[in-house]
Amino acid sequence: MAQAIKQKLLEGADFGAMAMAYSKGRRALERGDWGWLRLEEMPTIFADQIADNKSGAIIGPFRSGVGFHLLKIDDVKGQETVAVTEYKARHILIKPSIILSDMAAKKQLLSLMEEVRNGRRSFADIAQEYSEDQAHRQTVVCSNGIRLIPTPLISKNSWKS
Repeated sequence: MAQAIKQKLLEGADFGAMAMAYSKGRRALERGDWGWLRLEEMPTIFADQIADNKSGAIIGPFRSGVGFHLLKIDDVKGQETVAVTEYKARHILIKPSIILSDMAAKKQLLSLMEEVRNGRRSFADIAQEYSEDQAHRQTVVCSNGIRLIPTPLISKNSWKS
């Protein structure tokens, strides 16, 4: 039956009239209208079906524990979903000291970065040998496959790359 109702909807039948005639849901007499809801406010089974669809889509039939469902997205409003790019990166820490001035630390770090850029040494090898930050002695990794070679920046206590 749900497939026959969907076919009528695809042929142009009024969704509200079909909901009033066939639905056993709580909103049947309101023409099946849920009003505006965020995906987080919907039952998960509906949110999962709606998530990748656009305005005007007729979704289903799909089964839940209480029966079969058809959904229609009347409209979509609000902010667009934006993909977030995350990076997993490492740094080399050279700490200035009484023996090693800020400028000498920066010069050493820039020299090491030049070796990486020119392909003479790998970032991982340099980090293993020179970094004073034990937690970050690993290879630079970027989620899209691009190797990151950061520009050094100065913090209150040291130069970092």
